[in-house]
Amino acid sequence: MNLREVTKENWLGALKLEVYPDQHAFVPSVTVCLAKAYIKPENGLVVPFGIYSGETMVGFFTITHDSNRMDRFWINGFQIDKNYQRKGYGKAALAGIITLLQKLYPACRTVGLTLAHHNEVARKLYESHGFVNTGTVYEGETVYLLQL
Repeated sequence: MNLREVTKENWLGALKLEVYPDQHAFVPSVTVCLAKAYIKPENGLVVPFGIYSGETMVGFFTITHDSNRMDRFWINGFQIDKNYQRKGYGKAALAGIITLLQKLYPACRTVGLTLAHHNEVARKLYESHGFVNTGTVYEGETVYLLQL
């Protein structure tokens, strides 16, 4: 498993990723995430990445942060394609994302993400990596933070 930035060479592969229909409410589409990377609606960094198994893109996420705060980065749009779920890619990718954040952004001290209240599979995954429910709700989702 490896993580590669989404570029003009691989963006079409990212658009082919799809989660199960009942998961659409849990994660924004890759199309929306790529649009946000281009238009930067919150005026901060948005970098899209593909999650690869060999040369096959099996998942996607973005790294974001508020340009005024270099100590906290966010994972958004984290998803594994429906054909590759339940094979350990999510767990490996999340560990890889945390390592990537520490490498690319040494000032990062906290990693955040939001989670739909009834997404138990993702909750278990995030908590197994040390993310903690803050009790804060942002746009209808619970904020989880990981202290590095």
